[in-house]
Amino acid sequence: MRDAFGFAVATGDFNNDGFDDLAIGSPGEDANEGAVNVLYGSVAGITASGNQHWKIGKDGILGDGEPEDSFGIELAAGDVNGDGNDDLVIGAPGEAEGRGRVHVIFGSGIGLTGGGNQLWQLGTGGLPGVGAPADLFGSQIDIGDFNGDGFGDIAASSPGEDQASGSVTIIPGSSFGPTSTGSQNFRQGLGGIGDQFSENDQFGSTLAVGDFNFDGLSDLAIATDGEDEDAGIVQIVFGSVDGLNGEGSQLFGQGRGGLGGTAQADDFFGRALAAGNFGGDMADDLIIGSPGEDGGLLKGIIQTLLGNSPGPQINAIVSSGLGLPAITTLSPNTLATVFGEDLFPAGQARSVGASDLIGGFLPTIVDGTCLEINGKRTPLLFLRDDQVNFQVRADETGSFTFQMVRNCGGATEFRSNVVQVSIAPVSPDMLAAVIDPDGSKAVLATNVTTGKSVGPRSFGAQYEPAKAGDIITLWPTGLGLTTPPFAPGELPPLDASGAAPAAPVTVSIDGVPAIVHYAGSSPGFAGLYQINVTVPVTGSVGDVPISITSSGGGPAATTPANSSITVE
Repeated sequence: MRDAFGFAVATGDFNNDGFDDLAIGSPGEDANEGAVNVLYGSVAGITASGNQHWKIGKDGILGDGEPEDSFGIELAAGDVNGDGNDDLVIGAPGEAEGRGRVHVIFGSGIGLTGGGNQLWQLGTGGLPGVGAPADLFGSQIDIGDFNGDGFGDIAASSPGEDQASGSVTIIPGSSFGPTSTGSQNFRQGLGGIGDQFSENDQFGSTLAVGDFNFDGLSDLAIATDGEDEDAGIVQIVFGSVDGLNGEGSQLFGQGRGGLGGTAQADDFFGRALAAGNFGGDMADDLIIGSPGEDGGLLKGIIQTLLGNSPGPQINAIVSSGLGLPAITTLSPNTLATVFGEDLFPAGQARSVGASDLIGGFLPTIVDGTCLEINGKRTPLLFLRDDQVNFQVRADETGSFTFQMVRNCGGATEFRSNVVQVSIAPVSPDMLAAVIDPDGSKAVLATNVTTGKSVGPRSFGAQYEPAKAGDIITLWPTGLGLTTPPFAPGELPPLDASGAAPAAPVTVSIDGVPAIVHYAGSSPGFAGLYQINVTVPVTGSVGDVPISITSSGGGPAATTPANSSITVE
């Protein structure tokens, strides 16, 4: 009698001790009833100490073990309930007269435990389908987070369903473990999946999970190696916030979908699948085996489908005032913004806080993302996939290269296009409250006495126009170095008055010079200045132009002409 020990293997950290553990399937044990052994990892490697032996109907595992169940012929490990411990999913495609079942054994702080284990079968427990002899549900299993909710979802195939046309069922994970709520069933020709199902296609003959489009959601590669007299095809179904979505799925075969070769009977294209980052970008790629190519099972080939990840892309660099079009000049220590694509993990956003400071300085790398200016990392303040706010780090003036980097400092870095930006001694701008479609900008200003915003009206009840004689505070950037100086990323202390710009600054409101009471770095904010001025008598009301001029180290530089405050 052949136990077939090692017919299937899976690794996972079932006791969350930091060491991977090994699950080993023996589907031939006890007249093909099957069993699974688990060996736990340790500082000395895999050890037999504390090993486990799992069988249907024993140690709390649901069901009654019978010959030909083939329990353990397929294994997958992943965290399907989000508790930090990997769980073990076991296929038993011969169970229930070949209907097939999928078992889930949950991990814990002491390893896998039979308590609360689950048993799944098509057409029961809320799963779609009917469940019939020869469905072979659980022949292939993989785990991925297809909807991005943080719980592993189970993909299980039934290649024998409906006269071996085949189907794939998704059992979503949740905090309570896999659930039939939101479960899905995919077949060829239905729900956006390409081709048409027919006898002996065996849709779901092999599965592989990867993020092939680098959107942060798992995608599923499904082989149909019985298609067209065993020539075989592979389809890619992409994840979404609602789970796998057949619309937009892709179909590949030899000579199809851009792949080379010629499809022939008995190629078995897709008999083996493997996902991994082989192409050097951030998207997973897919390796497809065709063991029957060129002469039955004697030769064979593999082919690679490269995932599609454009990597980080800089579309524009603008000042902190968000003036458009994109500026081409910045000054040392000023605040600025990169707009682009794939700058940071999709769906995430990070504002740098006190806990992120390193020795009192802003970090230059956040969650693997950095921005390099002439090859040197610069301080970061805010990051999301389409925007990164930063402080300019420059040792001198001139033309500098700006480049975003993902996996910064890792074994494989993913770099954006390079953008050239000039660094000048000063490049004044003011923080924007609102930018109208025509490019005109209402700047952020506050009445020193009342603390209310000096417009725009979108600020609601706290808005009040300025009056002649009011003292208001402006928040500009780009006024260059200060006296005393602050290093890039250094925050002026909150209990200090900051430091004055090294170059003199003047303020004009509606063309009339304004009295400047204070100009200097803003305490607690790297790269931000504040200027207190008295609103002069101009005779104009409504939105009036305002400008700041600095004459540091060269020709005078003035803020954009389209900036304004509201005066009554």
